[in-house]
Amino acid sequence: MPSARTGGVSLPAILVAGGTEGAMLGFGQSSVLRLALPELSCRRWITTAAITGLALRRLTKVQP
Repeated sequence: MPSARTGGVSLPAILVAGGTEGAMLGFGQSSVLRLALPELSCRRWITTAAITGLALRRLTKVQP
């Protein structure tokens, strides 16, 4: 039964969407930034972007 609080989408699904979106964004950013900053850790950048995306989804409760 859909929950009125989440509009029928479960919170874990929203968090996964935020993390995935953040990871994809981080991958794109790191690919470009790597050209200007060769010492950049792509793994760290992508992880940070994914965690930030996940946190923002949780804080704002944005629907996918």
